[in-house]
Amino acid sequence: MNPMLKKPKKPPACDACKARRVLCHPQPGGAPCPRCVERKISCMTTGVPRGRPRKYAPQFSLSLTGTHQFSGPMLPSGPEFGASIDCPDLSPELVAHCFEKLKVDPRFTHPLLSGTSIIADIRAVSFQLHLLPPQSRVLALCIVAYGSLWSFHTSVLGNGPHPESFLDHAFFASQQELLNCGVRRAPAYRALRAQAQKAAWEIGAILVASNENAASCYLLDLMNQIDLYNPRHKTMGNGIFRSESVFLYSAGGHPPLALVSFPGGRISLPPPVPGSAAYVLTLAFSGLVLPFYRELQYRENRSTDDTLHVQRLRVLREQAHDVAVLGAREFARGIRYLPKIHHLPFQWPIVLAWAEFMVEEAGAWGDSPLSLQAAQDLEMCVY
Repeated sequence: MNPMLKKPKKPPACDACKARRVLCHPQPGGAPCPRCVERKISCMTTGVPRGRPRKYAPQFSLSLTGTHQFSGPMLPSGPEFGASIDCPDLSPELVAHCFEKLKVDPRFTHPLLSGTSIIADIRAVSFQLHLLPPQSRVLALCIVAYGSLWSFHTSVLGNGPHPESFLDHAFFASQQELLNCGVRRAPAYRALRAQAQKAAWEIGAILVASNENAASCYLLDLMNQIDLYNPRHKTMGNGIFRSESVFLYSAGGHPPLALVSFPGGRISLPPPVPGSAAYVLTLAFSGLVLPFYRELQYRENRSTDDTLHVQRLRVLREQAHDVAVLGAREFARGIRYLPKIHHLPFQWPIVLAWAEFMVEEAGAWGDSPLSLQAAQDLEMCVY
């Protein structure tokens, strides 16, 4: 036998066989191994660096002349996310719990998430994250990290008091217990979020276009926005709100000539700045409340199963209905006192939508007599 001919080296085992600690039979040409084909899962192999790590980082040198050289250290490959001892074990039970509890959040039905097959993929591998493809695994990590904000699993909250379900009214009525849950939840949530960010950076989620990476970036952005809402930014938020209020007050038209030439005390027109501010606030409030209520009503009517998600939608719809009733009265009051010729011709779609809402409310009363205020508001909008 020719000593120069060496036996080819066996390829490394795939991730699934390595996790189960069984003998893997790699196939040539990148084909899946027989065990992964038998289990009907994706066969992927992650390379493991071997050998001793370099003691010093390599340096680049730029030759300027024959005798002068410039060298500098290599730039870091990415941010340091670090590791935390507070990160809970990502057992299949915890993963399934976070996926299940996240359904109460309406943002989980976002098209970016519903456009992926992560639910079917995670169930196909029995909620074992290491068996998922890289992009699906990162998305699952983001879902677990975001779901930990809703979870009351012992791996997240510890062994202290926690609610049995979202219908545990006695527990949620205690403000102190809720505060303690938030304090105990924070370390686990931050550790899970750091792990998700690190995994997303390693696969380049912001550079590779796919449904899974888009959904991962969406969830990571939601979690990063949580850090923006804290007491340290309260002063800045108040300043921005007051500056916007000043802008709204000063955004009115020029005062009429009657107020300039004859500023008498018997003029019945309101001052221009408060009148313009009242118009902006009334139209802004009424223009947001009714569409929000209609959207919740549409989602509740579209759902047929009486699940926890539908029950939560029903509660939100009832609360939005009460706010919409207040918005209808405010809108009718604005129509009654604001100048109709200058403002309302451009808002007839809003007027029509509120008129339909008030007619529905009047029909819901049935034969019961309407109050004087409700009758005046209904007459004003319908007219």
